[in-house]
Amino acid sequence: MQNLKPIYRYIIITASYLFVTAIFFTAGYGVGFKSGNGLVSEQVSASVVTASASPTGEPRRYRVILEDAKLRLYSDEDGISRLISDYPISEASFPAHDIAALKEGVVFDRSEDALALMENFLS
Repeated sequence: MQNLKPIYRYIIITASYLFVTAIFFTAGYGVGFKSGNGLVSEQVSASVVTASASPTGEPRRYRVILEDAKLRLYSDEDGISRLISDYPISEASFPAHDIAALKEGVVFDRSEDALALMENFLS
């Protein structure tokens, strides 16, 4: 019986940690949702590049866009748009203005910035 007490202590500590973490994230999401400030800080219209466009020598751009309930990351370079990744997301989980901005597309010069935005929506 004496050996079980440390186990109960660790179980209680772990459960308390998980409970506090859940409260922290729930409160943070609630504050962000209530204030109207979503994950997308500004709307940027997407520049749609078609594969039939002539090579322009433009630098590579990264586009995050919501299409068919999937958050997609495209690499646009020299008139060619290449799908890098796509993940399904639930539109009901996010504020309407975030979803509207994603449906228009958000364009970045650096892949790190595009991946950071995707991570905000996928985590």
